[in-house]
Amino acid sequence: MNSTPRSPDEAVRTSGVRLRARLAGVVLVFDAFVLLFVTLVLYGMRFIPSPQVWVIGCVVLVVDLLAAALVRRGAIGYWLGWAVQVALLAAGFFSGYIMFVSLLFIAMWVFVFIAGARAQREADALAGQADSDRSRGKIER
Repeated sequence: MNSTPRSPDEAVRTSGVRLRARLAGVVLVFDAFVLLFVTLVLYGMRFIPSPQVWVIGCVVLVVDLLAAALVRRGAIGYWLGWAVQVALLAAGFFSGYIMFVSLLFIAMWVFVFIAGARAQREADALAGQADSDRSRGKIER
C-alpha cells in the first residue's frame, strides 16, 4: 500500500492524519523508555514478585513498540497505544512518581489527537479553498 499522495490536494487533505501518526509514534517511543524505567522501579520496590514484574514490563514494552510501528497503518496502533497508556496509569498506583509520569504521558497522548484533529481541519479548509479557487478558474491544474 503506497501512502504517497497523488496530487498536492491529496497531500493537503492527508497532512493532519500524517501529523497525528508521527506525533503518536514519537510519544510511543518515549513511552518505551519510560516503561523500561518504570519496570526497573517496580522491580526495585518489590511490590510484585521479580519474574512477574519483568514479564509484565516486557509484554507492555513489546505492545508499545508494536503500537508505534502500527500507528501509520491504521486504528489498531492507536488502540494499542491507549492500552499502553492504561497500563502505565495502572503502574502509577504503586508510586506517586510513576503516577505523575503516567499522567504526563497521557496528557501528551491526548495532545496527539487534539493536534492531529486541528491539523486535519486546517488541511481540509486549505483543500476546500483550493477547490473553490479551481472551480472559479483562478488555479489551473
